[in-house]
Amino acid sequence: MCDRANNRVAFGKPLAEHQQIQKFIFDSAAEIQASRLLTLHAAQKIDQGDEERIEIGLIKVYGADEVHIQNTGGQILRRYANGEGFDIGLR
Repeated sequence: MCDRANNRVAFGKPLAEHQQIQKFIFDSAAEIQASRLLTLHAAQKIDQGDEERIEIGLIKVYGADEVHIQNTGGQILRRYANGEGFDIGLR
């Protein structure tokens, strides 16, 4: 995602120089790290022989939401790079 933002130009400058793109990339990085930590915590509970159902459920819920966010992010990057702005059809 960072490579694309650095290499694609929209409105006369690289995508990475647009504040909204920077925010999206930062938010994505934070969400990926949160998913990793949830997964590592569940794995630790499994290794210790503890009950892990709640942790697994959290991963499923958060992970499904993150997939939707990442898909939307891909659409944003494509549309912004094509000069269509940020209208992603949310109403």
